[in-house]
Amino acid sequence: MHLLLLFTLFVPVNLSLTPDTGSYRCVNISKDDFYSDMKLKPEIKIIDVRTKAEFRSERIENAINIPLTSLPCRKVLEINRETVIYLYCKSGVRSCWAAAKFDKMGFKHVYSLNGGIIAWKKAGLPVLTGRKGIRVPQFIPLSPYPVLAPLPHIR
Repeated sequence: MHLLLLFTLFVPVNLSLTPDTGSYRCVNISKDDFYSDMKLKPEIKIIDVRTKAEFRSERIENAINIPLTSLPCRKVLEINRETVIYLYCKSGVRSCWAAAKFDKMGFKHVYSLNGGIIAWKKAGLPVLTGRKGIRVPQFIPLSPYPVLAPLPHIR
């Protein structure tokens, strides 16, 4: 019984939509492609499928929050089915589940961020935090110049 429970918790993320099996393949996008596309193509819809609390704590710029548990919802039904949609969650699992739901609703261009926001932050890409959306860079490069000694106090 416990083994069956373990297997149901760890469902493979990369399934494939094929006529004979009817399963769905989550199409992943790398964090680098995701970041460059979101900067160069403003028409892309970025959707965070985590909970509202997770979304408020930290999120990717220009993302809207549509929790996985609320799919399908009115917000999604108002989106054109030809729109390119980038989904993300904490690690990439929930966004793949959401991608399958989007596929069932007839969306043709849905991608899941590989590794989720964890991989995004680990790569040093920026996130917004709090309700006001304060930008928090995750990586601050060190200066190639040596630190200068403080000047002596002049009286």
